[in-house]
Amino acid sequence: MFQRLGNRVVHHWRLTLAVWLVLAVCANGILTGWVNKLGIFAVHIPGWQDIAEDGEFAFLPKTMPSILAEDLFRKAFPNDHLASSVVIVVRHRSTEIDDNDRNFISTLLTPRLLEIQREDNSFIEKVRDFNDKQVGKLLNSVDGKATLIIVEMTNEFLDHRNKDTIDRIERLIDPDKGELRTKIPPGLHLALSGPATVGRDMLNAANESASSTESWTMILVIGLLLAIYRAPFIALIPLVCVFISVQISMSLLILMTWAGKGGFELLTFLKPFVGLRTYIAVVVYGAGIDYCLFLIARYKEEYDHGLSVEQAMEKSLEKVGAALMASAGTVMCGIGMMVFALFGKFQQAGIGISFSLLIMLICSLTFTPALIKLAGGLAFWPQMRQTGLSRQGGWVSGTTVFTRWLEQHGVHRIWEIVGAALMRRPGAIWTVCVLLMLPFAIIGVIFHSELSYGLLSELPPTTMSVVGAKAVQEHFAAGETGPLTVLMRNEKLDFKDGDTFEALDAFITSLAEKKEELGLTDIRSAIHPLGLSIKASALVMGLAQKRYISSTEGYDQTVVRIDLVLKQDPFSRDSMRQLQLVQQKFREMLPESIKQGTEIHYVGTTASLLDLKTVTDRDQLVIDGAVLTVVFIILVLLLRMVSISGYLVLSVFFSYFVSLGMTIFVFWLIDPTFAGIDWKVPIFLFTILIAVGEDYNIFLMARIDEDQVKHGPVEGIRTALLSTGSIISSCGIIMAGTFFSLVLAGHLRGSQQLGFALAFGVLLDTFVVRPVLVPAWLIMLNTNRFGPRLSYLLGAKTTPPA
Repeated sequence: MFQRLGNRVVHHWRLTLAVWLVLAVCANGILTGWVNKLGIFAVHIPGWQDIAEDGEFAFLPKTMPSILAEDLFRKAFPNDHLASSVVIVVRHRSTEIDDNDRNFISTLLTPRLLEIQREDNSFIEKVRDFNDKQVGKLLNSVDGKATLIIVEMTNEFLDHRNKDTIDRIERLIDPDKGELRTKIPPGLHLALSGPATVGRDMLNAANESASSTESWTMILVIGLLLAIYRAPFIALIPLVCVFISVQISMSLLILMTWAGKGGFELLTFLKPFVGLRTYIAVVVYGAGIDYCLFLIARYKEEYDHGLSVEQAMEKSLEKVGAALMASAGTVMCGIGMMVFALFGKFQQAGIGISFSLLIMLICSLTFTPALIKLAGGLAFWPQMRQTGLSRQGGWVSGTTVFTRWLEQHGVHRIWEIVGAALMRRPGAIWTVCVLLMLPFAIIGVIFHSELSYGLLSELPPTTMSVVGAKAVQEHFAAGETGPLTVLMRNEKLDFKDGDTFEALDAFITSLAEKKEELGLTDIRSAIHPLGLSIKASALVMGLAQKRYISSTEGYDQTVVRIDLVLKQDPFSRDSMRQLQLVQQKFREMLPESIKQGTEIHYVGTTASLLDLKTVTDRDQLVIDGAVLTVVFIILVLLLRMVSISGYLVLSVFFSYFVSLGMTIFVFWLIDPTFAGIDWKVPIFLFTILIAVGEDYNIFLMARIDEDQVKHGPVEGIRTALLSTGSIISSCGIIMAGTFFSLVLAGHLRGSQQLGFALAFGVLLDTFVVRPVLVPAWLIMLNTNRFGPRLSYLLGAKTTPPA
């Protein structure tokens, strides 16, 4: 099969190049939008931002409690706001807000906000300040030094459509360049926060990270390839191949998603998210460069044996094609297991990354050989053909320029030393390595579930929303920006009825008595619309009946709401613990006259985060099991050794916990207030690291199997380690470099954590698991260190005991 492929690619290399280049140009036109500007197609093709979806909660399953609660809220209280908000903090640092400040808000700031609301596509639902009849008094701080202006938006807090409006508000209140800068009273400070502002800043940071990550990835890859090969043309070939693959993959995802949204049912499952582009770029650059390097390495070996360019390429594809397909298939199947997640972003990541890797594999098996044919004998300039028999056969080259460079500088000697040491003391070396890594693995196991869901902790401290949030928390309870709304529905009750209303009043009084235990700072309801400490006027009480008891047809007087203000930041892990306590106590404390037949629903940021945690915790378990299972099955099919395949899986599984523990330890050292690893890190780290780690194990085991036939069951392990050490290590360094670009370019703490964890994990697999733990274990087996019978049962290739 691959011999035939090599023959066709080599003999039709011009056509192959032309096809890929045309696809690349079209893909670039779709991604940059110039195909629409030139009117090349009869229809307007959307860009990535047009088809990619925003938000976190939008990707939750529709059956989650918070989603059902939001649906009930919209139906029961259709005139009320349930999306996100921009919070403007107006404050004095030392004195109280005075009449001059209030006049500035009433006559200048609020009217200008209302003007923005009337603009097209402002997505502003309401603007509320201290003059608001329903909640105005709640917007003034207890210390009198601050007041809030709430700009309620119609979209979720992570919706990119909010950006222009929030930018407009930011320009309005900017103290240096804002429209109102000369009219702000002396000593008055304005800051911007709220969920929508946090979402805007998160999206800005994510977009900047995506752009910077691709740039840093290319810089790192170019530098590493030039350092490894010292041949500009051969360094350029993998880079061009990967760049084209990413461009084509992204454009195809756009077209398929567009078709799905247009009614093509087979593609309706595609709902990519904005950040998917970064994950695709990093993984495809890392894996794609590896595939190209292995092909180029084998080509150079065959070329140095005196074959022509055409013969060398045909021979290379024949030898490495199946191995590359098996390797890529393992990674694609491993990452593809994310489709079993309930959380939509994980599903889409599994689909998008696996699809892009498939494009990359096809490109590396066709476009890369065509590029090499185009370069001809100049591909390795200034290092030209070096004839002579290689002392290393097999499908992993031992005669690459990098290998010779290592040999010339004595670095290749390291693998000889490692191999010799493993032959003498495999058990001791294995034990020492495991013991050195064990503390970090324990850290990973203990703290793997202590995750951070705090969006503010993701952003740099100088970001507008972070500064504004700190300003809010100096004068108000942290939960004030995102109260928890409790909905109670009972079709057999009338919550305005005297007895039921009195029971509700008694219930809220009992809640107030336990607010410290429940972690609450205030409770607002039809009985106390302005909270427990502020007495409401008759007008406010009348409005409260409409605000807190539904009057909508179908829900009239059968649905009541209670707003709870938590002590904690609504995005924090502690707020989720408080919610779980509230959920437990709420039903216990309900009067019997209300409890029977009453549905209780929770709406708000904290409720959505708790559902997010529930779903992703479940997904972690399911995906972990699926990835381990499918990778194990692939290894068994490829290697036909069940026990050794199990050991390979366990070795990479162990390295996952070591990498996670090291990441937690390092970021705790950097920031003593470290609240936990970002919630997305464990699942992406596990999926990618297990798949890629086994990728390298497959390369090693394929060579061991080949060399054991030539050199015997023990010596074959050592020679295979020497043969594969240089090329696999160089590939590991390059892949780690691509992942490390997330650290260098990431504006979000979660991206930096993931980049560090992946880079460290790949280096650990490259320089410890693959060259030490795996060969040491195999040497112990094949030297009968566990006894002849047990060693044979565990996969030793020695003679079976009688």
